[in-house]
Amino acid sequence: SLAVPSGKEIVAAVAGFAYSGGGLAEHSVDDMRRLFAGKEVGTGLEIGQDAFGFSGQTTGEDLLLQFELMVASIEHPGYRSDMLDMIKKQLPLIYQQLEHSIQGPLAFDFVPAVLEGYLRSSILGLDFMPPREELAAVNMSQIEELLAPLLKDAPLEVTVVGDVDVTQVIEYAAQTFGAMPARRDAVDMSAASKGVKIKPGVILERSIDTADEKGSLLVFFPTSDGFDDSRRRNISFLGKVVDDRLRLEVRERLGAAYSPGAGGMSSTVFEGLGAIKIQAAGDPADMQVLIDACLGVAQKLAENGITQDEVDRLAEPLLNQVRDAMRTNSFWLSNINTAQSDAEGLHSLRTIEEFYANISVEDLSALAAEYLQPAKASYLVVTPNSATE
Repeated sequence: SLAVPSGKEIVAAVAGFAYSGGGLAEHSVDDMRRLFAGKEVGTGLEIGQDAFGFSGQTTGEDLLLQFELMVASIEHPGYRSDMLDMIKKQLPLIYQQLEHSIQGPLAFDFVPAVLEGYLRSSILGLDFMPPREELAAVNMSQIEELLAPLLKDAPLEVTVVGDVDVTQVIEYAAQTFGAMPARRDAVDMSAASKGVKIKPGVILERSIDTADEKGSLLVFFPTSDGFDDSRRRNISFLGKVVDDRLRLEVRERLGAAYSPGAGGMSSTVFEGLGAIKIQAAGDPADMQVLIDACLGVAQKLAENGITQDEVDRLAEPLLNQVRDAMRTNSFWLSNINTAQSDAEGLHSLRTIEEFYANISVEDLSALAAEYLQPAKASYLVVTPNSATE
């Protein structure tokens, strides 16, 4: 989506769904269901932050057909409006539901206030939602105008993960993707990755009509990007430390009815962008107590640092999770899908276990001191209207 021109953001917000539901030039989605009955093939377009991606699951037996379908989806899309029409019919219900949940104030009020320089797609859990009327006005001609030039000649990177015959994969890829016309070199998009940040000190409070009797709190502490492996992993681990402290201190202090959680996120697309995120829910009458408790946990970590006991206790389960994940196709697909354009990513994978087995308390404490200052936090408080009546 870095390649989406300014002014086309709202078109891009639905383009992936609409494109995937448009079928092929000669076959509708219903036609394709009949043609591929008994076959394990399929694909869809996802517009990511730094790439457009087609993905699918298949078997070794259907691999060639899967490749052929993907190539056809790129070269001969149908651009039918079936899925777009369905989305438009659901918009009134979708936006009505947003108005009665925390997602409404989050998307319509907090995101525009706290996120500077980028309102195109979900980023660090902050979802962009355009005005309903503007989304309803998007048509397939606009989507084709946006996607066609990019799909025509943008560089391709093909990744296959699973129990497959490597020689056969190469042969099938040559017959399909390799037979496509030559494509241009990648365009330098580094300028578009600058200037995006989470603002510190943004505080919003909203009351909504909702069946949920609890109040909700969402806190963001701006951090840094994840271009450097060590910094990215330390920010992620710091999020786990915050989560653990919240569980130990906030729930014990306020009771089991409170359910705080936290995580650390760092962008590998946008320079300087990252956050420690806290989510919590509780009695609407005690939201200030909950805010103070969550910010208090952050302040203690900023002032006193992390203990070796915390690192030892949290690192081993994380290492086990990493090892379990490395046995799945999805882990490898998400981590090597840019192995051609970003060879450094392969080196990063080779160091992940060693890193989490040797986490530095000093490095974590330095990050906590830098990022977890309460004055730097931005947060959203949402309470039910019934609590204010």
